[in-house]
Amino acid sequence: MHLKKLAYNLVNIKKRADALTNLPPGKVDRESGCGLNQSNQPGDASALYTLEGFFMCESKIALEKIRAYRATDYRLGHIDKDIVLAVGLRSCQLAQLFATKGVNCGAFLTAYNPRGSQQTDSQNELAHAKLAAKLKIHNVEAIEGSGSEEGTDWPSEKSYFALGLKRDDSIEIGRHFDQDAIVWVCENAVPELILLR
Repeated sequence: MHLKKLAYNLVNIKKRADALTNLPPGKVDRESGCGLNQSNQPGDASALYTLEGFFMCESKIALEKIRAYRATDYRLGHIDKDIVLAVGLRSCQLAQLFATKGVNCGAFLTAYNPRGSQQTDSQNELAHAKLAAKLKIHNVEAIEGSGSEEGTDWPSEKSYFALGLKRDDSIEIGRHFDQDAIVWVCENAVPELILLR
């Protein structure tokens, strides 16, 4: 049964219109805006597999919530223009930001609405301020942003993108603020949804 489910997920990944695995290794999706030296690496497929396979099978989080987290636009403010991240899709703008800032990873974090349970504005603002203080302790540059899903009534959630924040530290902070998930990005600039329970 378990093997059938994993095989089903792998088939779905190959059929997804936005999956980087639809391209042969070393080829570039011309619509993604990536330049000559950018390519979909074999490692990208494992991030998608993790998202659509193992984590969904093992998590205590409702599948509808996971779907919402995957469909969210993760927007970080930037000097020139906002960078919008989508889970599983490489961001050339973020890759350029990493190169400019001399980092090779980052995390999109929020303290709003723990476990997807809507809080009051004042509770969320207080939690957001505490998140800013926590990131300051880690001595990383944090770019303010927001997460929202188009076509839903769920309000936008203030967030931070923490440049250079390592995976383990990102997970620890997400758990500290009782979040269902975080979005972490390594040097390949492909945002990965990491479920925390």
